[in-house]
Amino acid sequence: MGPKTIVVVDDESHMLDTIQFILEANGYTAVTARGGEEALELIERLRETGEKAPVLVMTGYNDRETTRKLRERGCEHFLDKPFEEEELLRRISELA
Repeated sequence: MGPKTIVVVDDESHMLDTIQFILEANGYTAVTARGGEEALELIERLRETGEKAPVLVMTGYNDRETTRKLRERGCEHFLDKPFEEEELLRRISELA
């Protein structure tokens, strides 16, 4: 994955599609995961192939068990909903 590739996790399909559109319109490649469990599987596949990409997990609630599992696998970047597009892009630029 290139330096402007980011893994985006959200459990709401419409939100994930919107975020993917915003990121791609701003020059990023978005690899998406629909929820924490799918994110965990994707992160494991990336690690197995030696790929690295920042992961930003967006959440509107606190699922402590999934959050713990994500943190154990190196996900340290969480963005609480609701958020503005500018905040999303600022956080993404810090990761990429």
